[in-house]
Amino acid sequence: MGGVPHGTPPCCHVQPLGATAEELARRAQRTADLADWASRRLDELDPARAQREVREAQRVLEDITAEMKPLTLDENGEKILDPFKLVEAPGWTGEHQYGIMQASGKLGDTDGYSRITSTRSIPANDHQTVRRELNDFGSKYQSSDTEHSLVISPGGEVFEVSGLSGVVNTELVGADALEGSTVIHNHPIWEGHNKGDSFSEGDLIFAVKNRAGLQFLISGSRSDAFIYTGNLGEDQIRAAYKAAKQEVFQRAIDTDTPVEYEQEEIMRVLNKYLEGFEFYEDLQF
Repeated sequence: MGGVPHGTPPCCHVQPLGATAEELARRAQRTADLADWASRRLDELDPARAQREVREAQRVLEDITAEMKPLTLDENGEKILDPFKLVEAPGWTGEHQYGIMQASGKLGDTDGYSRITSTRSIPANDHQTVRRELNDFGSKYQSSDTEHSLVISPGGEVFEVSGLSGVVNTELVGADALEGSTVIHNHPIWEGHNKGDSFSEGDLIFAVKNRAGLQFLISGSRSDAFIYTGNLGEDQIRAAYKAAKQEVFQRAIDTDTPVEYEQEEIMRVLNKYLEGFEFYEDLQF
């Protein structure tokens, strides 16, 4: 299943870093969650990449802790508040979980590890401009060692988001912009390879949760896309992904063939069996 898809691609407010103890506490909590999330995914990711992600999250947490210290101690060094309790206080709308927050889609919005770095507008439904945006993103980030994403809303709003080596939180742009949007992001290239893996379970859940449109992925020589137009919810999609993963590894056992790109193989299985799911490989934008 190669080639370009038929037809034309359909095309939490988060405060800036710094400022208050409450904001720092939220950043620290989310960074700690990110480190835990990356640690738990060591068996799913390229181990070296996951280890780098854990170290980066730990480094950010150390910086935040140092920045927070003068805001939480009095002049005698006595603790005057426990900043981590602030994340449970009234008005805290986030959850201690990867990818959950309020987002406004404003330039500079951040959750502590991803940030909206650019916003602009293009003519709505201008397919040539959409294609150029995708091409420019691919040229810029296909070899990047950190993850980035680009969102083009149906109304022509364009957002660029930068993350870390193993994750970028595209939900920062907000639900309104994501519904029906065209999204592209990159995966860092694996060491010793000419590309990284294809879409993850999280990428698929992201599209379903936000009712997004075409999803593109660039990673070295990899250029994939998928769109989901079915009606399954997040839990059902997780179950389908798990079943596809089991099939991939059962087939590997039966044929005594190692699985090199696990997520790529899972996408191919879903393309065969999941109604409303279409997966494309080796695209030319």
